[in-house]
Amino acid sequence: MEFKVLLLLLILVLLLVKFIADPLFRRPRLTFEALADSRLWVPLGILWLLHAGFGIIIADHLLVIILINAIIWSVFYIYLRGLGYQHLVWISFLFYWLYMFAIDVTFGKVSSNNFSFYTLFALGITAIFLLIYDTLAQRVRYLSSVVVWIVYTLLLIIPAAFIVYAMVFDSPVRHGQLYAIYQTDYPEALAFLKRYISPGWPLLLAGIAGTFGFFLIHLERSPRKPVNQRSFWLILASVSFLGTFDPEDTLKFPGFLKDSLQTYQEEVGLFKRLLERRKKGITAIQADKPAGKELYVVIIGESLNKHHTSLYGYARPTTPNLMALDESDKLIKFEEAFSCHVHTAVVLPRSLTAANLQNRQNYVSAPSILDIFEGADFDTYWLSNQVRFSSWDNPVSVLAERADHQFYLNDNIDTIVETVHHDEKLAEQFALILEGGIPKNTAVFIHLIGNHWEYAERYPPDFARFHGTPKPGILGRQREDVFHDLNAYDNSILYHDQVVARIVQMVEASPYISATLYFADHADDVLDRRGHNSGQFSFAMTQIPMFIWLSESYRQKYPHIREALVNNQRRFFSNDLVYDLLVGLSGISTDHYEAIRDISSREYQLDAKDCFTLNGKVSYTSRSNHYVVQRENLAAIDSAGQLQRIFPHRVNSLGKLNQIQYEGCRAFETDLVFREGSFFEVGHDEHNMSGITFESLLSHIDTGQASKIWLDIKNLSEENHLAVLDRLNTLDQQFGLKKLAIIESSITSKAFSIFSEAGYHTSYYLPTALKNITTQRLPRKAKVLREQIQQQAVKAISFDIALYPFVKDHLEPIIGEDIDYHTWDLSMHLKDEALLEKLSNTRYYRDSRIQSILINYQSEFGL
Repeated sequence: MEFKVLLLLLILVLLLVKFIADPLFRRPRLTFEALADSRLWVPLGILWLLHAGFGIIIADHLLVIILINAIIWSVFYIYLRGLGYQHLVWISFLFYWLYMFAIDVTFGKVSSNNFSFYTLFALGITAIFLLIYDTLAQRVRYLSSVVVWIVYTLLLIIPAAFIVYAMVFDSPVRHGQLYAIYQTDYPEALAFLKRYISPGWPLLLAGIAGTFGFFLIHLERSPRKPVNQRSFWLILASVSFLGTFDPEDTLKFPGFLKDSLQTYQEEVGLFKRLLERRKKGITAIQADKPAGKELYVVIIGESLNKHHTSLYGYARPTTPNLMALDESDKLIKFEEAFSCHVHTAVVLPRSLTAANLQNRQNYVSAPSILDIFEGADFDTYWLSNQVRFSSWDNPVSVLAERADHQFYLNDNIDTIVETVHHDEKLAEQFALILEGGIPKNTAVFIHLIGNHWEYAERYPPDFARFHGTPKPGILGRQREDVFHDLNAYDNSILYHDQVVARIVQMVEASPYISATLYFADHADDVLDRRGHNSGQFSFAMTQIPMFIWLSESYRQKYPHIREALVNNQRRFFSNDLVYDLLVGLSGISTDHYEAIRDISSREYQLDAKDCFTLNGKVSYTSRSNHYVVQRENLAAIDSAGQLQRIFPHRVNSLGKLNQIQYEGCRAFETDLVFREGSFFEVGHDEHNMSGITFESLLSHIDTGQASKIWLDIKNLSEENHLAVLDRLNTLDQQFGLKKLAIIESSITSKAFSIFSEAGYHTSYYLPTALKNITTQRLPRKAKVLREQIQQQAVKAISFDIALYPFVKDHLEPIIGEDIDYHTWDLSMHLKDEALLEKLSNTRYYRDSRIQSILINYQSEFGL
């Protein structure tokens, strides 16, 4: 193939050179005399430099092709310059390289076929432009330029869109993004552009188009010579070699768009046809349930990240109503639920059908939970504030067609982003169902718009509680541009909490045996501003909340189901298994059910190795998923009885504090600076201060569960030590600090002894610079430290693990056995899958004298 490409290009070069030099074409002066013109070398030099630069960036392994292309474009420029059409060369040249760059960022390195094809294609387009000018320019002034400008602009839309997307999101366009585009509409597209695309991009593209418009107008005013017809046909003859290339390999973009659209239409079309056949009774679903009046409510959330809910330990009080239900022991909350994908159109067809990533069934041919309810003679409702495109465009709406009663809030069917009504209207509609009474077993699906961006449109103005830029000590140090979306997202969750809690409370107040399941389709990565774009996948997009509420009458009738749910609530659960959960939860008997996939069953099984997301492409329990690894490490440390000994370093924000406490940590280290006015500010140094007081941090600590708080007081001195002690005593009276605190300081004064005398556990901070002292000086330094330890009456010493050999070999033999050790090893990280093994292999971990070991903890809310 390489030989073929080179041969074609060489033939083209020879044809063009012959064409320029041949006197038969009436332009002999365009050869040697033209080459002697010094004005020609500047544009030719620019052409060669641009070729070299683009070639290095895009095709460093195709230098021969680049060289031949440079020769072709140079010859082409000489020819068009002689005719007065040299502007068309620059236009075609940009067209050529934009397509090359777009192919590079989207599909990877450009092939020789791509270079060769688009070289010929660009020359062919230019030849057509020449024909347009030769035909129209003499008849209607500017018309030829307008036609060329329109055609050229249309040709550049596709590569420009692909390039801008790749540069904005640092990720190429994939089929998943195209599927989202096929399901979108003008309002959502506009909202997407406003959210992610800087106004600079359209202005830049408009500027480029305007520049070419200027060139073309300028071309109209420049003297031109008629195009030799034989020249034109010779160019087209050369371009005819385009037919020897495989368009799927060379065109790239048309084939890419065509394949994705065809796949999408075929998949949804097939799904619709199957459901239509079921309606006609061709596919029979056997399902049985004794007659009764049981009520099952399924609330489907949208884009909700559990780490932004106080129900799951978030620092902001975003879910007060659900927390109240949880504290009353009425919720069964699942800790390890995750989403099987990050797009609704992929998740829900699996969640609501028997197809999942375990059995590898195709959701198109799998029974849906609505089929099961229908077979068991349930009355079914589908209430939605989501889009209802049409039964052939959206797999979710196709599934909803199976419900007996459907209610869509959004009257503007083609609107996704603009919220016509807030989700509370769905709660009102649900209330009407309950007021009318249910005649038989009933299932109600409530599909919320939830927390889908634009976040600010998801709640009424009264719920705009979070605004501005919070102090770093609240949610850690975030990028400044995050807070606009973050505040709106958290406000939307606050409103969402009220809606969901209201629905649960209505079910609770009803007289029926009932169960309510809540799960989100996926989460949003708000802090990194990725939303739920699969092209920029992060595990934050999979962090969904899930809980089940059971009525008292349900608990009495199905105690074994409640017991299984409670026993399984800390096990992994992928939301593509919701179908089996609903079959088991509702007590329906059917052959289309797997107990091992039902988390309400005692037989439930889902091993860590079988947990996948993103269509099975990504292991959810991968070592790169710090959410999972850190929880498992903390559980292992707890099982080993070391949870009070190994704990997180530098917990200087409420966000991180709430996070570690929710994960089960009972000890942590924080940094303090004593300020004028007799208060402590949390922070490590002047560049990393929190803006919150230590008292604020203490007010968020469950002191009944806490075991240690390592306090590194950065600026303790002889001048302030009495005021520091007085403040600590005040906090002790309020929070019982004395029994928890390790007071650490690097102060060398005897003044530090007053803290020990006051009953605090004190620790002297050994200077890390000790590791740089020569071996001969170490014994003498150890004696100096011994005297200081005795003088200050400290209870412990604290040190970097690099000083452990010094402590053991030189200091330990000359100090009392009652002196405890506290250390930190920041090479250890809780997100390291092999953490416990690495710790067990260290000498210091096995040293019983070391009471505390600080290690790193991964948190989005660090400071």
